[in-house]
Amino acid sequence: MFGPEFKSSNIKIDIVNRNTWVMEGLVANKMQDDLHNPLIFLAGDAAHAFPPSGGMGMNAGIADAFNLAHKLKSKKGLSSYESERIHANLITKEFAMNNYWKNVKLAEEMWLKKSNLDTYEKAVASILPGFV
Repeated sequence: MFGPEFKSSNIKIDIVNRNTWVMEGLVANKMQDDLHNPLIFLAGDAAHAFPPSGGMGMNAGIADAFNLAHKLKSKKGLSSYESERIHANLITKEFAMNNYWKNVKLAEEMWLKKSNLDTYEKAVASILPGFV
């Protein structure tokens, strides 16, 4: 990982925070505030989080925005946005989670085990000093 500061060329980058990523699949149980303000909607990363393998989060976010834009332009059907997108996002979440676990299994079959991570990091460090 980068230290507190990483320099490349004339660019200085200060790392102010970092987190550990936790693999999970989440879908909001509400995508419209029908109680307080029915014109507030969730879409994209505010509405769901999927494993990154497969690009499903980006695709679902684009689909959320398209669905909502279409309904706003036609000025009808806004009440169906939440049920349509929650349903589609739950299906997408299951697909993304299955895709993630298939990739983990594939990596294991190819002997790409977490215990070999130090070998990988050394190889990357030899090619990109200061990156790992």
